[in-house]
Amino acid sequence: VAFAMEKGGILDLPMDMGQIVVGLGWDVDDGECDLDVSAVLMDQGGHDVEAVFFGRLESQEHGITHTGDNLTGEGDGDDEQIIVNLDRVGPRVSQICFVVNIYTTNRTFAQVANPYCRVVDTSSGAELCRYALREAGRENGLIIARLVREVGGRWGFHALGLPCRGRTYKDSLPQIRNSTGIKTSSLLVRSNSTTTAGSARMSMADNGHFMSPGEEPKRSKFCVVQ
Repeated sequence: VAFAMEKGGILDLPMDMGQIVVGLGWDVDDGECDLDVSAVLMDQGGHDVEAVFFGRLESQEHGITHTGDNLTGEGDGDDEQIIVNLDRVGPRVSQICFVVNIYTTNRTFAQVANPYCRVVDTSSGAELCRYALREAGRENGLIIARLVREVGGRWGFHALGLPCRGRTYKDSLPQIRNSTGIKTSSLLVRSNSTTTAGSARMSMADNGHFMSPGEEPKRSKFCVVQ
């Protein structure tokens, strides 16, 4: 069962995770609306290293590929997908930000329904987590999530849901750069809920078992990074 994420949530991926697919989807309330997904690679200083988007579908050296539009009709399935080979991302890259921009003029995310971002393990086909936004703001850009290289080389998926401005990722770069310094857990909406979805951080062992912070791993080679 996929982990249902909330804004400010973090899912630590297994250390040996190789290739994942980051799938993004949405429904347009009315009329034609052109949305574009970009993966913006950032270094530790918050500077952009490279971007993978509709104008450059493949990274030159970091193992990331944009598959282009993946429309399946009637709003079902991912609209766009980005394949990430985690073991090929160079050491200079510390974060990969996933950004959705509305290229159509005079449109904002107020006209976009049910935006989501999910992570799929390509080796098993299993959906690891899904971040569905109830409300995506009233700008024409959205920094929906990021992958962060944690201490020890482990990757974590962070649910952000940060509205930004711009018809393209280049227009949004100042806000993307600023977002790299935001502590993800600070975005959590505090509630009385004690469910998994309300937790700040979850970890995933190599056997697919989700673990809360402090829970002992099933295998000794698993390491929880807090």
